[in-house]
Amino acid sequence: MSLASPASSGTALQHRGDWAWYGVADQMLWRDPRDAAHAVSVFARLMGTPWKNRNLIDFALNAGLTLREPFAGRVADTFGIGLGYTHVSARVAALDRDLARLTGAYVPAQDGETFIELTYAYQAARWLQLQPDVQYVSNPGGGLADPAAPGTRIGNEWVAGLRANVYF
Repeated sequence: MSLASPASSGTALQHRGDWAWYGVADQMLWRDPRDAAHAVSVFARLMGTPWKNRNLIDFALNAGLTLREPFAGRVADTFGIGLGYTHVSARVAALDRDLARLTGAYVPAQDGETFIELTYAYQAARWLQLQPDVQYVSNPGGGLADPAAPGTRIGNEWVAGLRANVYF
């Protein structure tokens, strides 16, 4: 019985065991023969799980490109662009549909989220690295309801951040 059902005890079925697989590939494509620090690389990350009934996310893929020393003399700097996709499991989407049907509330069925990201790691000092980052996220959370606008999903969003690494 669905947890969304009024006849449900509200206690989720307990499972034993869980696992997922993932793989990471990172390959340099080009290196400047005059400046070894100046290079272009690609990367990909792939994750999946066969356990659709116990994981919110059952598949994810990220890929991108990095450029080391994007400007002459900035040997410790890196520019990056990435893309990603995350799939929400079919069991979660089924629960969303059950909640909508059984409660009459607006509960969109979650499916997938995609993003594109730009980042720049700037070595400000020998001991300090600053990394601004901007992302555009399409279908955040796989299509969650927007609590600020009843009856709609959360819209596509821009996200910005700044990471600081301090080296001792």
